[in-house]
Amino acid sequence: MRKGDLVVVPSWGTFSVYELTEDMARPVSEIELSEIKDWHGNKIEKKEDGLLYRTTGESDELIDLGFVRKVKLIEKDIPRYEYADSALTSRMKIQ
Repeated sequence: MRKGDLVVVPSWGTFSVYELTEDMARPVSEIELSEIKDWHGNKIEKKEDGLLYRTTGESDELIDLGFVRKVKLIEKDIPRYEYADSALTSRMKIQ
């Protein structure tokens, strides 16, 4: 994948489209984080061990993510069944 490529990200009943804004993926250990939250508003932070953790309620949960790419949001929460044909919908099954 290269800078400028579009990425379709499925979610429950919707999908979002992002554009890659850099060519190289970087290890999570090399990124600087500011205020980052997940889709549900849970805080995500990098701990001393260089790994990412999500704070959910009273505990921290490890996020198994090895690399990151910068992206630009093109469109968020597009209704899957109104805009995606059956071939694309079948490829966006959430495992």
